[in-house]
Amino acid sequence: MNRLRVYARNLLANWVGYGVNLVVMFFLSPFVVHQLGSVAYGIWSLLISISGFLSLAELGVGGGLGQYLNYHLAKREIRRVNTVINTSLVFFFMSGLIMLMGVAIVSTFFTSVFKNIPDRYLPAIRMSMFLIGFQLWVSFFYATFNQILASIDRFDLQNIVKILSILLQAGGTVWVLTASGGIVGLAMVQLISGICGMLVTVILVRRVFPEFSLRPASARLECFREMFGFSLWSFVGKIAFRMLYWMDIVLIGILLTPKHVAYYSIAAMLIMHARGFVIQSSFILTPQIVKDCALRNWNALQNIFSRGSTMVMAIGIPMFVGFIVFGREFINLWMGKEYVISYQILAILSLAQLPSIASALTGSVFSGLHKVHIDAGFTLLQCVLNLILSILFVSGFHMGLAGVAWGTFLPRVVVSLIALFVAVRMVKLSWRDFVNTVLWRWVILLAAFWIICLCLDTVVIKNGWFSFTVKVLAASMIYVGLVWQGLMSNVERKQTLSLVFSQAA
Repeated sequence: MNRLRVYARNLLANWVGYGVNLVVMFFLSPFVVHQLGSVAYGIWSLLISISGFLSLAELGVGGGLGQYLNYHLAKREIRRVNTVINTSLVFFFMSGLIMLMGVAIVSTFFTSVFKNIPDRYLPAIRMSMFLIGFQLWVSFFYATFNQILASIDRFDLQNIVKILSILLQAGGTVWVLTASGGIVGLAMVQLISGICGMLVTVILVRRVFPEFSLRPASARLECFREMFGFSLWSFVGKIAFRMLYWMDIVLIGILLTPKHVAYYSIAAMLIMHARGFVIQSSFILTPQIVKDCALRNWNALQNIFSRGSTMVMAIGIPMFVGFIVFGREFINLWMGKEYVISYQILAILSLAQLPSIASALTGSVFSGLHKVHIDAGFTLLQCVLNLILSILFVSGFHMGLAGVAWGTFLPRVVVSLIALFVAVRMVKLSWRDFVNTVLWRWVILLAAFWIICLCLDTVVIKNGWFSFTVKVLAASMIYVGLVWQGLMSNVERKQTLSLVFSQAA
């Protein structure tokens, strides 16, 4: 199968997987919020954010796993591939034990840090923390086998398992909340669905990658040192990444109240799902980018970086511009008037995502060229600025939730643009050529779609889900035409048509 068909299959699989995720999120989230109430939902969001920090017990080795799997697969060194996998599994077993100790510590000092939590929730919080800890431990192994599927370009199988896990978790969530299971029930559902997903993934790996050998005795200390040497900066980057995406929630929990956490979490949830959809689309290119970097295939690397970045922007623009223009009406219809306060946060964070997704492939380039310390440095810089500005805006200028959002916005825009500039130079592209052939198309497409959405929002009368759906569908159809004519080259249009007709045949 040629590379274009592989990319198309993987992209379609990722879209279907994330599409199912978005549909479930759309219908399930209002149910969860209203069943729990704003206070309990804020606490649940806080626990999920804390779990993001507990997952750092894997010390970034997951980044080294992906790097060396692709590196050795490119060279057809299967024995080394198995050594890398088994070394990772043994390490994750040990790190999971350490993580559970961290869960115990966090559970003990939870009320000392978060002083605005009502006492009646404390027993459920402690039980949920331990269940979440076990679920994270399972996720270490789950992610390892997922990475194997990604490295052999089987994103379709990845997403089959993902969809099954999502549906299992959704059904379990409805059941436990209907039975008044609360946050403990939600944590138990996450653990069970995670175990099931991991077991199915292991079975699939054994079928599609028969060279894989599960032999913990083949783990090697020197292999771990090699991966950890690469992953040290990846670990720093992961710490910063967790702080970028979860520290805002923790900070609000410390400085404000659980209700404020709930309001911010609704906007952050939409951003995370939309960004996840976009980044998942870019992940299909990561294995090939790493392989091209390993072989120093500069022409192919320049081509995949330029075209891949354009693909990511084409996917991301309608989502985040749509949030900015239609977000207030959507939250009102979706969650109710009480949560319209979340719109301001959604608009600010959406605006910050536009330059961020433009640099979505920079991490793959830095990783492939063994410059992961650059990516980690950028993420750490962004994280520190985010933390400082958020505290300043909330405590110093009393800007409330908006202060946290603006504290996120400014560093993300500046650092993302700098990272894009550096990555363009590292793949030996002329920045001027990149601007003239790629960047200006993004800007024109963004401006044109924004104007179209504003016009539709003005013309179409707001009278419920029907009119909202009409606006979104109309904007989407116009956008497809804009992408086809304005963003894709003649060669790309011909390749797309050829691929579609060949698949249909």
